[in-house]
Amino acid sequence: MNRTWLLVALIGGLLFGGTLKAQQANFSGVYVSTTKAQLQLNPDGSLTIRSANGRVSPGRFTVNGDTLTLIDSMGSSYPLTIRGDNLYRDGGLAWIWRGTPTPAPAPEPEAQTAPVGPYAAIAGEYVFEQSGIHYVFLPDGSCTAHGPDGVPTQCHFIVEGDWIRTTVKINGSNYPGLNFKQQGDKLYMGGIIMPAMELVRQGVRTAPAPEAVAKPALVQQQYENVPPPPAPAPTISMGQSKGQVLAAFGEPQRKAAAGPKEIFFYTDLKMKVTLTNGKVTSID
Repeated sequence: MNRTWLLVALIGGLLFGGTLKAQQANFSGVYVSTTKAQLQLNPDGSLTIRSANGRVSPGRFTVNGDTLTLIDSMGSSYPLTIRGDNLYRDGGLAWIWRGTPTPAPAPEPEAQTAPVGPYAAIAGEYVFEQSGIHYVFLPDGSCTAHGPDGVPTQCHFIVEGDWIRTTVKINGSNYPGLNFKQQGDKLYMGGIIMPAMELVRQGVRTAPAPEAVAKPALVQQQYENVPPPPAPAPTISMGQSKGQVLAAFGEPQRKAAAGPKEIFFYTDLKMKVTLTNGKVTSID
């Protein structure tokens, strides 16, 4: 009798194991992050990440055993661990399974209303009083960073609690920007060595009336006690202006000048940036 039950259990285990492998072989569907971003994995290996402010980023993914790797359009990879229907990163819950995508119905025309929510609460013009650098945050989640030379850099921002995280748009591509902590009408940005820099709110601007576009349906749900994935570090490239460097990294800890050259020393980042006639010519 015991042998009969053992045989039944073994056969059942084999069948269940085969079913489980068949389920794990197909990861296409929609996942939601702890920051309310949306990840869609497609059967052809492509993916789309839609941030909380509606910005869409394409990419692809691979699966190897219990590891699912996200690869963005820049070639950077982010390995995740598969546990059941959810995806984990560094031991923490990162993406939660929400099912297969369904087409969003075409929205009916509606009257424009004043933006509300965290973006509208942040909206305004903030100025570094010492350097003259200033940011303009609009209620639609877009922003503009202005360096001391007056050159504007387009950006976007998201709100995570009392943190504002920016993404800078340079030459048509998006790069991680500065992160600010909000306290009342002031935004603070600082580091271990660099003293905190204070953005003082000067006023509020309104966003231009957006064109009527179809807004995709987003899953809205708040998850508590789960830390968000770490924000990527800001980057710069050759040929960028002085204003773009300051908008990305803030004021350096030390400066040096020699003729048309100006050298910024970011000691906390162990980085030296050389500008010639206001343009980046060397990054060490």
